Amino acid sequence: MSYSSYSSQMYGRQVEPKQRYRKHKFDREIIRKIAKYLEGNNYDGIIEVIEDWTIVTLSIIFTIHAYKLSLFAGIISYSLALVIIGGRQRAIADILHQASHGAAAKNEYLNWLLGTIFSGYSVFQSFSI
Repeated sequence: MSYSSYSSQMYGRQVEPKQRYRKHKFDREIIRKIAKYLEGNNYDGIIEVIEDWTIVTLSIIFTIHAYKLSLFAGIISYSLALVIIGGRQRAIADILHQASHGAAAKNEYLNWLLGTIFSGYSVFQSFSI
């Protein structure tokens, strides 16, 4: 049994390379409606940074207070904080990614600042284009 007949048998019909990536033409009205959401500004990136670092800080404060309450509560809150902070580190790395594409802020310097000082350095990643 050849690979093409095997894959056809396993995954349905074979798609020719010309058919696989046929570009869809969207209506101009749809493109116009979506375009307003793609416009950049200087506020979304700042709000994301504040949100992520606030959640990390609150997780740390909550864990410290839980340890003062009891060892068991401290261990539970520490385990929960690990998951929360890990997720926020991923979000902080995403801010760096957005900034490297110039999408975190409209202002070029603010974009660089958000991508390096407030996100890149804290997750040990570099801002390079």
